[in-house]
Amino acid sequence: MRVIYGFLLVAACLLAYWNGANDNAKGIATLYGSGTADFRKAIRWATATTLLGSVAAIFLASALLNNFSGKGLVSDALVQTPAFATSVALGAALTVLMATRVQMPISTTHSLVGALSGAGAVAMGSAFNLAKLGSTFLFPLLVSPLLAAIGSYVVYHVFRAVRLRLGVTRETCVCRGSGLPCGRGQRRRDRGVSGRGPREDQGCIGRSLSGILPGRSPCKRASFPNQCAEDP
Repeated sequence: MRVIYGFLLVAACLLAYWNGANDNAKGIATLYGSGTADFRKAIRWATATTLLGSVAAIFLASALLNNFSGKGLVSDALVQTPAFATSVALGAALTVLMATRVQMPISTTHSLVGALSGAGAVAMGSAFNLAKLGSTFLFPLLVSPLLAAIGSYVVYHVFRAVRLRLGVTRETCVCRGSGLPCGRGQRRRDRGVSGRGPREDQGCIGRSLSGILPGRSPCKRASFPNQCAEDP
């Protein structure tokens, strides 16, 4: 019995590992593709947010965990056997691994559903609950891409309307700088307040929105006069 539990632990760890290797890339594809972050930074973001999501799932995904245990698809007695759980975890893990190696888009959810269906059909035969499979797994998997497409369409047009209303274009510059305090015995011309700390002349370090896109040039640096004056 200890051997089969050992296999179950290894299969679960492999599934979690290959799920991370596959799904992390999909989670940050837009972040990396837009040039907002380089590859390593995007992967770090994906790892951190996936970890937080895993912790949140402990408290929020109890019903989902119950569904993926196979309850309702097969008998409760079969669900409680380590051999069934090992077969499901190992089958899903190998599927995700092969898909990742050949760079084929795949969902771990789809892999688990297939593994549950295959192992359950072999073990239960005609007693396998096809109605439960359709209502709990297949229907949501078919509807969710449609809902995501509608949601992204609406969000895109809302943000586009806001951008146009604010007058933001590809050539809009976002500047930073000219914010360090004046030196001792100096005051800012715009505020007339003596500052503390070292003074360094600052300019506008601008970057156009199009500058973060491939093939575009950033804004040119704009110089400003020294904003500090000696106190009289």
